[in-house]
Amino acid sequence: WRMRGDDPSLEAFFGNIHDEPFFVKNLENVQGDERDVIVFSVGYGPDVTGKIAMNFGPLNNRGGERRLNVAVTRAREKVILVSSIRGADIDLSRTNAEGVRLLKHYLDYAERGVEALDSVCAVDDDAEYGSVFEEQVANILTAAGHRVTKQVGCSGYRIDLGVVHPDRPGQYALGIECDGASYHSAATARERDRLREQVLVGLGWKLYRIWSTDWFRSRPQQVEKLLAAVKDAVESPEVGIPERTSAGPPEMPEIPVSEGPAEFESPSTATDHLLSLTTPFVECKLPMRGSDFYTSGSAVVEVLIKVVQAESPLHVDSLTRKVAGVWGIGRSGHKVQAVVRQALQSAVQSGAVAARGRFVYENRKREIPVRHNVPGGAARKAAEIAPEEFAAAAKLVLRDQIKLSIDDLVIATARVFGFERTGSEVRSAVLTGLHLLIASAEATQEEGVISLA
Repeated sequence: WRMRGDDPSLEAFFGNIHDEPFFVKNLENVQGDERDVIVFSVGYGPDVTGKIAMNFGPLNNRGGERRLNVAVTRAREKVILVSSIRGADIDLSRTNAEGVRLLKHYLDYAERGVEALDSVCAVDDDAEYGSVFEEQVANILTAAGHRVTKQVGCSGYRIDLGVVHPDRPGQYALGIECDGASYHSAATARERDRLREQVLVGLGWKLYRIWSTDWFRSRPQQVEKLLAAVKDAVESPEVGIPERTSAGPPEMPEIPVSEGPAEFESPSTATDHLLSLTTPFVECKLPMRGSDFYTSGSAVVEVLIKVVQAESPLHVDSLTRKVAGVWGIGRSGHKVQAVVRQALQSAVQSGAVAARGRFVYENRKREIPVRHNVPGGAARKAAEIAPEEFAAAAKLVLRDQIKLSIDDLVIATARVFGFERTGSEVRSAVLTGLHLLIASAEATQEEGVISLA
């Protein structure tokens, strides 16, 4: 606030000139706000003698853990944590507050990454089976010579049964999900069927689900399928989940950055004529609706499908903004997101659209379009352009140039979309598309040079 008073030019960031203006808020009134990046400042620290009082304001009170949860879930993409204390500085023997305990673990995780989860995520050796069904599945696996543990993980993201890798005893080969207690305890169908699986797969788990109805109707066939799934997981060359811990999302193989001058035509001129092979990005415009957005279920689904058909593929955040905008809603808070997510689930179930990761696609086979930003028109952020579209643009460049160094290909691909600068966000998004192009075997990489296969 002092900087804002000293430098009037900063005032623009707080006004309505931006779709989502910059804000500074405390724990008490940040509920409902979201930004791509949140700088989370921990204002507690040691006193002049170096001692830390176990007084963390509202976190010490009953329900303080809910306020911490609000604070750490405001970012869509990244949290930057600023703190003068570490998790190790918080002495839990001096407080019983759940909010303080979770703050300690959060600070520890921010400092050490997934290694910090070892102290809070583990196998519960004393846990009971969630159902007779789970126990039967475990007994079958044990009889087949596999070592099985139950209730692996932490919080609401435990795996019912974990099969320990026989050759790598410190890792799990496969997670078994049974539609027992943990499944039915999820609050909504969406959380059961999508969110838990997305989180667990994102953490590197290979999952296999067994439905109780299938198990009791055709057990021999289900046992055969189960043992085959375990065999495939064990024989997979991929490294499994470390036992008694959690792992971060698997990283894509790194594409090395070439050094030295490129031997090929400069991408600054080479991509100019490629614009004729692309189409300008045109935003979907639909007439405003006068009904209540929150009770317009089928109408929201209808609008969502039209937007996807016009702009596919598009990022789910962009889709949410555009659908809500038809009802004149300018901010996409939790309630708005929930309505659009429900509509998206209905559209996916009907087969009208498809969702993969954070992007939504028209559910019919057609070539992915390459669309460039138009000066003065609607412009897309690099992070909201699908990897398939970046891959398609890179193919256009390579057809023209035969081969390019990675750096030059990144620059040329970015310029096809109208990006004049390749900052970290643009570069990261383009590289994701290049990874996809190489993974699909449509291009090859050798010594820092990429060419079409």
